[in-house]
Amino acid sequence: MVRPLASEPARVAVIGAGIIGLSCAWRLADCGIDVTVLDAGSAGQGASFAAAGMLAPAFEAAGDGIHPALYDFCMASNARWPDFAARLEAATGRSLGYQPGPSLAVVLRHSLSGCRRNGVIASLAHGLGIGIYALACISGLAFLLIRSPALFNAFQWAGAAYLAWM
Repeated sequence: MVRPLASEPARVAVIGAGIIGLSCAWRLADCGIDVTVLDAGSAGQGASFAAAGMLAPAFEAAGDGIHPALYDFCMASNARWPDFAARLEAATGRSLGYQPGPSLAVVLRHSLSGCRRNGVIASLAHGLGIGIYALACISGLAFLLIRSPALFNAFQWAGAAYLAWM
């Protein structure tokens, strides 16, 4: 006997327990759908971990072979983030700690006021600036570690403790 489709509960398997997979699973479950999340590793330890929580919609749409409509899609998705974050914080009772910084505001301004090209250039320039800043910080830290054996030992012990904790 074939049962009508409406009488069977909807069941969905979501592959990937990163931010996108878990977000999809949460919204589906919120609609009353039975959801199973599958991932080869620990939740949030794949691409979501590598991205470190960075939201860079214009950068995601950069590159050769990317359909131009992806830029518009990424920007529309980014505009929906504050509402999504507020609902997630309300549902979990935990702060996401998301605070757009002034450098991202510059990227957003160029992305919204100009064309896709302006947003991509601003994103790439922002990434380059952050990279230079990170290199300067690391270089300064390396200089301090070379000059101070005690500080170097402290970093070694902190690293060993972190590895033991993992």
